[in-house]
Amino acid sequence: MTQRSRARIAVVGTGWWTQGWHLPHLRRNEHAEIVALVNADDHPQSSLDPNLVSLNELASAYDVDRTYHAVEELVADDVALDGVLVATPHATHAQIGIALVDEAHRRLDRGEAPLNLLIEKPMTTNVHQALALHDAVTRYQQHADRAAQPAGVAMLNHTANYRLPCVAARRLVAEHKLGRVQHVEAHFASPLMWIFGDPSNVGWNKPSGPDMLGNGFGWGQQSHLLAWIFFVTGLVPTEVYCRMQHSEVTGADLSHSATIRCGDDCAISVSGTTLLPGNAHSTPAVGKRAAIDIYGTEGALLYGGVDDDPSTGRLELRRHDERHGHPTYPLGDDDPGFLFENLDSSGTGPESMRLFLDACCNDGQLRDGDVIGADVAVGLSAIQALDAMYRSHASGRPEPIVW
Repeated sequence: MTQRSRARIAVVGTGWWTQGWHLPHLRRNEHAEIVALVNADDHPQSSLDPNLVSLNELASAYDVDRTYHAVEELVADDVALDGVLVATPHATHAQIGIALVDEAHRRLDRGEAPLNLLIEKPMTTNVHQALALHDAVTRYQQHADRAAQPAGVAMLNHTANYRLPCVAARRLVAEHKLGRVQHVEAHFASPLMWIFGDPSNVGWNKPSGPDMLGNGFGWGQQSHLLAWIFFVTGLVPTEVYCRMQHSEVTGADLSHSATIRCGDDCAISVSGTTLLPGNAHSTPAVGKRAAIDIYGTEGALLYGGVDDDPSTGRLELRRHDERHGHPTYPLGDDDPGFLFENLDSSGTGPESMRLFLDACCNDGQLRDGDVIGADVAVGLSAIQALDAMYRSHASGRPEPIVW
């Protein structure tokens, strides 16, 4: 295994999130070297930030020699890369992801080091595209297994899934501390009406093309909570009933309540809203609120709080075989409290980015104990559930998951 001190990274998409978060994080991380920038337009535009700079200005600011207008140009130029971070509009993730998986196939056939991928959430905004990207990654990983070569990582940037309490919760479920999971109750509230209630934010409030069902809080925020639940529990959705409420100004969905059936004897009761007053990205910020309770035949796992204040909650395990069902705190002295999304704009990036860079530096291989918090299977389950939620609201009846 080749170990590199710095991972050579291309960033695809140089909009609001990249300029405010990804590029500063990468520059501060001693294990990252930005070698290429890709953006469809010379000057990215965003209603969320009118002060975005041009592609050439970014290249100069970050000492990047290569810029492109399409991922196909990046691939054709045969740039020396260890990984690609995709932060383009949600509706473009599948096309770009599949093109990069095709390049990973070619690298594998040439006996080269794998190409690692970190794709922003949600995985896509169309269930058929999510299936296509999932299947492309799965075929590539199977190809690598047959060739007895490392496949590298294909990660989704659901940052909450890579944090210590989430990984611990998954381990507890896998160790059957709850027995068989039978019921999940979950709620998520984001203070983002300044996005979803503003008609100028078309990309967040209107469907991107004819194949996207609706837009708003579901695609933009609830994808976080669903990915957390499916990663921790391993549940697979089969049918959804959902009702939504929409903005009279923008048409965006602002709130919803849904029942997600998983097999014959388990259901997820999930709700969410963006009607929480405040701004999650202001200074000082108003934190997002999440509560997730998982109930099994032998116990329950309870987790909730405000994501900018770790002291507001901690992971709690309760079992039927313990007297009076008193809680235990499985992380003990190492318990960091409540951690959900990682919205820290300083430092060297969230846990997901640091894991991605570590894999890039080590020929796509994870270290013992490292866990990919959101792979394409988790991402697909979240998209399948969201797609059925939108269809159910439109039809007024339960809708099956698209396979």
